[in-house]
Amino acid sequence: MPADPIVPHSTHRVLEHLETVQGVALQASVTASPESSVYEAEQRMVSCAASELYVIDDGGRLLGIVPDYEFLNDRLLGGDGQRQVTALMVPVTASITLQTQLEDAARILTSHRHGSLPVLEGQRLIGELCRTHLLRILLERGDDFASPPLNQTSAPVPPPKFSHLLQALGNTRLFSR
Repeated sequence: MPADPIVPHSTHRVLEHLETVQGVALQASVTASPESSVYEAEQRMVSCAASELYVIDDGGRLLGIVPDYEFLNDRLLGGDGQRQVTALMVPVTASITLQTQLEDAARILTSHRHGSLPVLEGQRLIGELCRTHLLRILLERGDDFASPPLNQTSAPVPPPKFSHLLQALGNTRLFSR
């Protein structure tokens, strides 16, 4: 019996099983406990080059998210980093599970202001799916993914919370080289 022919990098066959989040490699989440200081949490997030930090309790349950712009906003307003990270925490506005379809995850990310979605098992955080990672998956898949096209009439992503501060500052440069 002849061996199956080798098809060079056939994304259709290789990635057929990637219809749900469970079929993709999740990124590890950058986390902090609710008792962590803003400074400790900020250091952890920056050292991992993450754009968001997830606040979890001792059981791994997701309590909230601290986007990078909340840390920046705190610094612009003169924060000293001594408060608990929960002072900057925002509620979880969207999450996905391992059973979520990749196309649904893409749709949520286009209407979601955060750069990633927490992946939950019950209330426990097990990873995250970020926009860049999902885009990489879609590029590897080629044309196999989008049917029908993603909704292009969705509302634009709202600006970060501190955008009013930047507008008030006008063209003033905040940082110099």
